[in-house]
Amino acid sequence: PSLTPRQKDVLRLVVEGLPNKRICQRLKLTEHTIKSYMKILFTLLNVHNRTECARVAIELELLDS
Repeated sequence: PSLTPRQKDVLRLVVEGLPNKRICQRLKLTEHTIKSYMKILFTLLNVHNRTECARVAIELELLDS
């Protein structure tokens, strides 16, 4: 899947293992916005949780570019 730069930012922090509160602090976004990004990422990657999300992102090398 093709991800926006901001989706990649969020995904990179998910792969690092950060919770939503830390991600929103890092990116200066609201927690609601991060949750929206997470829903989109779960749909795009066809996953159901953060662990799967991180695993698929790594397998598909989505953050290498």
